[in-house]
Amino acid sequence: LFLDIETSLAKVYTYGLWDQNISIANIIEHPRMIAFTEKWLGNKKVHAFSEYHQSRTEMLTAMHQLLDEADLVLGWNSRNFDVKWINSEFMVEKMPPPSPYKQLDLMQETKRNARFLSNKLDYIAERLLDDNKIEYNMAKMWIKVNDPNTSEADRKKEWDAMIRYAKKDTILLEPLFIELRPWLKLPHPVEEGEDKCRNCGSYDLEKRGTALTLNGHYQRYRCRDCGSWCRGTTRISVTNMRSIS
Repeated sequence: LFLDIETSLAKVYTYGLWDQNISIANIIEHPRMIAFTEKWLGNKKVHAFSEYHQSRTEMLTAMHQLLDEADLVLGWNSRNFDVKWINSEFMVEKMPPPSPYKQLDLMQETKRNARFLSNKLDYIAERLLDDNKIEYNMAKMWIKVNDPNTSEADRKKEWDAMIRYAKKDTILLEPLFIELRPWLKLPHPVEEGEDKCRNCGSYDLEKRGTALTLNGHYQRYRCRDCGSWCRGTTRISVTNMRSIS
């Protein structure tokens, strides 16, 4: 499951604009998740939910059901941002945790394997996919939709524009996942088996030496489809190692 969430601004009383330490007592309105977009691996359709187009209850219920169904949740900075935000919303609404799932944060995986000038989604998508996010200002959107002078037609226009922006973020995730897959350590194999790639399930593997672990040597494979590396599950005896070498 690929997902991305959008959040509101907090409303606070403040004495100034620069280097402020704002007291909890000065909070007028807490920030919250206002929308999310999602798609399943291999599906073209991106779905969107928001507190405006549906309701807060419907939005959170849909998110809970999706996470309850998912085995693996992927996003960009999703481990430290999206998922923790979602969990806090569930806590506030007294919703129980969904069934356990694994996480794969594509931003963290990119940082673990590479050093780019920026780790923002827009920059990495441009470098690896020659594609970009939609340019949009969430803060301006939130100010406008909360302005009592904004007409309902203009308010709807802003919410719709925000959803288009959010959908594009989610659309970028799957091709980035495919592009990065040779470098990823998936929390669980797509396919189990000695003759299948752990990352993409391909059978087109070539034997490339051996992998050494504390338990011994294992056949090492390289996937001709996605380019990732994996090792077999059967330990190689010393006699077999001589034949391999």
